[in-house]
Amino acid sequence: MSNTIKLLVVGRIKEPWIRDAVAEFEKRLTRFAKFSVLELKDSNPEKEGIEISSRVKGVVYLLDETGVEYTSEGFAQVIRKHDEKEITFVIGSASGFSADLKKSYPKIALSKMTFTHEMARLFFTEQLYRAECILNNVPYHKK
Repeated sequence: MSNTIKLLVVGRIKEPWIRDAVAEFEKRLTRFAKFSVLELKDSNPEKEGIEISSRVKGVVYLLDETGVEYTSEGFAQVIRKHDEKEITFVIGSASGFSADLKKSYPKIALSKMTFTHEMARLFFTEQLYRAECILNNVPYHKK
């Protein structure tokens, strides 16, 4: 295991079927990296921004619709670039991130489309697993 990957999320998953799917990808990720999730209570973007800033260190990326979009292979290279480092990815609340937080960290977009935060967490957790499979030559990703 070469990376430490943290997922910091504002809010909890309410739908049991999404929670089960996320848990499966989280379990699979532990094969490749030290992986953990921290859930914060949602409030307002400014309070959340202060809380997020106090909880992150190392390399940090915000998941935001204004961020850079990557292919799965390109995203795998983002993770590879930070090999041996702690990487924290942050999924904000439905209200989005505060302006200060957006200025402080680079942003990654899952898509130009809008997803519920629960679905964004599922899709992103799957993409983390896919990226690790690409980096470790595990036949999960198909071109």
